[in-house]
Amino acid sequence: MRFALTFVMIVMLFCTPIYAYDVDQYINIFIQGLINDEASSADRMLSAEALAKIGERSIGPLITVLDDDNKSARWWAVSALSDIGGPRVLDPMIHALNDTDGAVRSWAASSLGRTRDSKAVNPLTLSLKDDEGYVRESAAGALGEINDRRAVGPLVTALNDTDCSVRANAAEALGKIGDIRAIDPLISAFKDEELRVILKASNALKEIGTPSCDKLIKALKGGDANTRKWAAYTLGMINDSSALGPMIIALTDSNSSVRQKTAEALGLMRDPRAIEPLITASRDEDMDVRNAAESALEKIGGISEKGVGLAVKAIKLDKNVE
Repeated sequence: MRFALTFVMIVMLFCTPIYAYDVDQYINIFIQGLINDEASSADRMLSAEALAKIGERSIGPLITVLDDDNKSARWWAVSALSDIGGPRVLDPMIHALNDTDGAVRSWAASSLGRTRDSKAVNPLTLSLKDDEGYVRESAAGALGEINDRRAVGPLVTALNDTDCSVRANAAEALGKIGDIRAIDPLISAFKDEELRVILKASNALKEIGTPSCDKLIKALKGGDANTRKWAAYTLGMINDSSALGPMIIALTDSNSSVRQKTAEALGLMRDPRAIEPLITASRDEDMDVRNAAESALEKIGGISEKGVGLAVKAIKLDKNVE
C-alpha cells in the first residue's frame, strides 16, 4: 500500500499543476519516500525525481536528508540536489564529499563535476586522496569537467595512483584542462602497465596539441620502446608537419612495434611526402609493419591518389610473385 501511495502521488505530481498550498505536502511525502527504512530502491528513485521536479522548494528538506542514517537516502538526496542545480546546492554537495559512505562521496564528486563551478576545485582535489579508489576516480573526472588550472598539480600526482581507473581519469582530465605543465607527466604515462591509461594519456596530449610536439619528438628519438611507440602515434593524431621528418626516420626503428605504430600514425597524417618511406616499410620483415604501411598508403591515397594506388597494387603483386 505504501508503494502504491507513493506511485499515485508521483503520477499526480507529473501530470497535474502544482499549487503553492500543495507543495509542502508533496515535499513531506517524498522526503519520507527517501528516508523510510522500508522504502525500496524504486520508491527512493521516484521520490528523488519528484523532489527534483518540484525544484528549489525541495532544497532545504533535501539538505536535512544528507545527515540521515540511511546511506541510500543520502545518495538519492545528492542525486536530487544535482538535478535541481544552482548555487544553493553547491555547499551541500561539497559537504557530501565527507560522507561516511564511499558511494555517496563518489556520487557527490561526480555531481560537483556537472556543476562546473570552480568553488568545488579545492574540495575535489582533497577527494583525490580518498581511501576509496572509485571516489578518487570520480574526483579526477569531475576536475576535468570543471576545467580549472588549479587542479593540474593534484591531477599530475594522481597519474601515479595505485588504481588504474584513477590514473586514466586523471590523464583525461589533464587533456581537457590543456595545461602545458601536464606534457611531461603525460608522456611518462606511456610507461603505464595499463593500456587504457596510455590511450587516455595519448589522447590528452592530442588535446593539448602542437605545444606537445617538441617533447613528443624528443621522446620518439630517445625514450624506451613503449614511449617511442606511443609518442609516434600521438604525433600522428596531432598531425603537425614538424613531426614528419622524425617519424619517417622512426620507420626504421629497431623495434617492430615502434615501426608499426609509426606507419599507422603516418596514415593518420595523410601527408604525401610519407609515400616513398611507407612503400619501403611495406617490405619490412615484420608482417604487422607491412600491413600498417599498406593501410597508411591507402589512407594517403584518399588525399592524393597519384601513384599511391599503383604503389599498393605493385606491393601486393610483388608479394604474390614471392
